[in-house]
Amino acid sequence: MDVAFGTFWTPYFCKVFFMINYMMYNFAQSVVNVLHVHGPMSFSFPTISSFLNEMCLSFGSSLAGRIEAFKYHVDIRKHVPVYVNDEHIFFEAEDNLWINAQAIARIDHTNKKRCEVVFHDHTSIVCIHPRRIERLIGLIFCFRHKLANEILPNASSPHRNLSSSRTALSFHAEAC
Repeated sequence: MDVAFGTFWTPYFCKVFFMINYMMYNFAQSVVNVLHVHGPMSFSFPTISSFLNEMCLSFGSSLAGRIEAFKYHVDIRKHVPVYVNDEHIFFEAEDNLWINAQAIARIDHTNKKRCEVVFHDHTSIVCIHPRRIERLIGLIFCFRHKLANEILPNASSPHRNLSSSRTALSFHAEAC
């Protein structure tokens, strides 16, 4: 596996040409292991949070800012997903295991407490907490729906007043 070091690789994140499937922290080597469509790769960061923060900073804001934004738009307190960009929306499936929701092809339930997450490139990983995973994917869908319809105006609709609390309440009642 290749190892990339700290902030030297910041421009690398701006040019992510591959989709990350999942990432986990390797405590023995103190690296973040990433599995993407072209295979495994390791990054030398002290935590997954610092790796995610570096990715978020490459796309315009900090990890804390992205978490607060998600909390603001979708009613969630624990296990908050991280919207890095359109191709990378990570959520914590287990301790030290973050999955990219955009890379998931399907979820197969093996039993009541386990599921197999299958990615678009036909790799998979077995996870516990299938209900949490499905709930977080639903909240990510709500957040993306809100981004598309409320926050990012398109050419066919006039710009909306984002400070309108009635709009926020109607979205929450309809979509989520």
